[in-house]
Order: sequence, then structure tokens, then C-alpha cells
Amino acid sequence: MRFLDTNILVYAALNQDPVKHRLAALLVKDALLNNDGVISAQVINEFANTLFKKTRRTPREIQELISRFMPLNRMDMTTALVNEAIEIKTRYELQYYDALIVAAAKRCGCDTLLTEDLNDGQTYDGVLCRDPFKKHHKPSP
Repeated sequence: MRFLDTNILVYAALNQDPVKHRLAALLVKDALLNNDGVISAQVINEFANTLFKKTRRTPREIQELISRFMPLNRMDMTTALVNEAIEIKTRYELQYYDALIVAAAKRCGCDTLLTEDLNDGQTYDGVLCRDPFKKHHKPSP
């Protein structure tokens, strides 16, 4: 199972970077078709917040986009999830919301977390982080 971080959904929904958009859209489509992708309530909330801030889409349009991703949502916010995230944050010195994503991925039984927010190749509590866009990064000047 693969956990899709918020940035995957944002790139899939917004065509601001054509390469990332295309790849993210394929990742989401594959996750939905093969039922092997997972997101959490946190991802849905972050996605909605990002679209409200960065786009001129109406609330209805954002609701429609969210409804497309809802079949992937397998983790609601619970006290146990928050407590586990705090332990992961402390152990790995992560930002809290990143630790919450790792904890959700772990609780959902995901072996891979697709994100560009954590170190590519790093494993946190058995969850391997992969940046699906890494090979597309432009070299620094």
C-alpha cells in the first residue's frame, strides 16, 4: 500500500507544473483503480485549505474535487493517531504534521509514503518515503 501526501493531490488537481501534474494525476488514477493508495482526513483538509488559498475555485468545485479522492480516505483523526504522531515527532525530530502523516501511513499498513516533504529514501517506523518527483527536479544553479 502507498500513502499519498497532500502535495500529490494538489499537483494532480492543479496544472501549474505540467510534469508534476501529469505524474501526480497518474499516481492518483492508479491508486483509485488498483485500490492500493491511501490518504487521511488530514490530507483532505490540507488539500482543501491549499485550494482555497491558491485558487479561485468555488467551494462547490473544491467539494467536487475532494469527492473524487474520498475513496482513498482510510484514516480519520483519532486520539491514538495523535499520540503516535507525537511519539514519531519526538523520535525522528519531524514537524508535527509530517509525523501525523507518517503515523497515518503506518496505521493504514502502508510500506511507502509518496511525498516531497520528507527525505527521499528515509524510513520512519517502517514507512519508506519516496519523492515521486525527485528525478524531475531541476539542478540548482
